[in-house]
Amino acid sequence: MRTIERASIGGRTIDVCLPPSYFTSGKRYPVVYVMGGGELVKHCENHLHRLFLEGWLPELILAGVEAFDGHYRACVDELAGRIKPYVDENYRTVADGARTAIVGSAGGGLIPLYAAHLRPDAFGLIGALSPSLGDEGAMGFLREQSAVPEPLRIFLSVGAQEGIAERDARRNAAMYALELRRRWQSQGLGEDRLAFELEEDGTHDTMFIARYFPQALLWFYGQDAERPPGMTGQGAAEPLRYEIPGTDTYRLRSEHTGLGYCIFVSQPIRSAPAEGYPALYAVDGNAHFGSMAEAMRMQSWHPEGIAPGLIVGIGYESEEPFVYGRRMYDFTVETPESELRSDGMAWPPTGGADSFLLFLEQELLPFIRSRYPVDVSRQSLFGHSLGGLFALYALFDRPSPFRSFVAGSPSIWWNKYHLLSKVPEFEARLGRGAVQAELILAVGSEEEPSMIEDAVQLCRRLKPYENRGLEIACMLIEGEDHLSVIHPMISKVFRQIFRNGRATQNG
Repeated sequence: MRTIERASIGGRTIDVCLPPSYFTSGKRYPVVYVMGGGELVKHCENHLHRLFLEGWLPELILAGVEAFDGHYRACVDELAGRIKPYVDENYRTVADGARTAIVGSAGGGLIPLYAAHLRPDAFGLIGALSPSLGDEGAMGFLREQSAVPEPLRIFLSVGAQEGIAERDARRNAAMYALELRRRWQSQGLGEDRLAFELEEDGTHDTMFIARYFPQALLWFYGQDAERPPGMTGQGAAEPLRYEIPGTDTYRLRSEHTGLGYCIFVSQPIRSAPAEGYPALYAVDGNAHFGSMAEAMRMQSWHPEGIAPGLIVGIGYESEEPFVYGRRMYDFTVETPESELRSDGMAWPPTGGADSFLLFLEQELLPFIRSRYPVDVSRQSLFGHSLGGLFALYALFDRPSPFRSFVAGSPSIWWNKYHLLSKVPEFEARLGRGAVQAELILAVGSEEEPSMIEDAVQLCRRLKPYENRGLEIACMLIEGEDHLSVIHPMISKVFRQIFRNGRATQNG
């Protein structure tokens, strides 16, 4: 891997990295063309050398190709018509296109995708690592193409956080990648021809992108890179983690955004009624699910207690109760960059509320209904603080599959009270008789006066619609502050939404 020969082909610089045995054997080697001057090789050189020596990968010739200027069709023509013939003529290569790979990242990651459609005869192994799918014309070109021919294989990786702070098409990187995966799958590419990797915390940085370069090569050429797990000591007493009885955990990834969620579900001990369990969906599930699941287990145990209900927590892959960056994105509409926190710092990325609501409505609720008996007329949404803001957004924004909305200490002030701009249209829907919903607003008496006043003012504004399509309950919980209010609020809310009787869905 340390033998590098530099060539200039038609004015284009090529760095050819030759494998360890190149000068001591007469073998021919497959070639991997690496866009961007082979920077990916430099970041993984020692690791690739080890993979060669230990037999995980067959030895390869790695050709780093100087960056192009973005004219992707011309790039592919030059690669297939001039550069590949030169390399095949001057080095001992396996010239067969089916064994030849082309790999790139960012803008250079688009070139392999173009090559898949324009020159599949020359390049049969396509590696696109965090490609710049938001570049003008890229998705338009890919959407116009017919199915890639057999036996071409594609490795596509992307980070779920790529471009999330941008204000243009770059913020859609993960969504575009998911769209391509669905498109290729519908065209018949199975797991043997399509590898898709989505990094939950991945941003558009070399530290995330480069780790997928060896993985792509292993998928193209190598064997399984996983070693047998190490043996643990025998006979030692291992601590057991406490688990709430009757709970399940699922890991779901949104088909729309690619973002991942931990879904916690608690099913009551008592059997479901014929119509199914009422279900409460709580955002910030890492913080609230345990308390809610235990409260339901205790309060529904006695025959004279509350009706048994399903508790669903929507959380994240974290040990923390509140996952700050993710909730800031999922629970808010896009906030102007000029809006700063009280400490003068910029907010983390915002603007994911609509996508998160789509995930709940179109993916999570059907997933839960497919596995548990749910009364669809008694589905509730719970949120606190920013989560309370999101619960109000879900109620005001459009007709919803949720019947009840619980907004605890809602951050109505967020983004200069942008939420209140949605109230007139909600009032118009109430006036047309198009809403049947229940709203519970709760706040602690020891919270910031402005937090209490905002909740009181919203209650006053909506009170005239009580029994005209809206049931509204406003709770001031004495002696509690912004965080301590959560637990007493849970019990009060449970008595309200898990009471006996059925209700109709919010229209």
